[in-house]
Amino acid sequence: MLTFVHTQVIITASKDKLSFCHELGADETIDRNENEGKWVDKVLSLTGGKGVDIIIDFVGASYWEQNLAALAMGTPLRFLFLLLSYICFCA
Repeated sequence: MLTFVHTQVIITASKDKLSFCHELGADETIDRNENEGKWVDKVLSLTGGKGVDIIIDFVGASYWEQNLAALAMGTPLRFLFLLLSYICFCA
């Protein structure tokens, strides 16, 4: 993950994937099912209220408003869509 550039990595995922995310180097993990609708508050708490600089979202529309709320002010919104075998990074 991004730990090689001294970046705090926060992952939201289902409970069964959280330990794997820690193994890959996530600093913090949030169970999105247990914290449905509240994960943004946890992200803001972990970042001292600042928010995050990058969101990589494989789901899309259903998390749109939550993603915006979790972003730091002045941060450009970026999406990474993974559909079938194509990868598209939109900045």
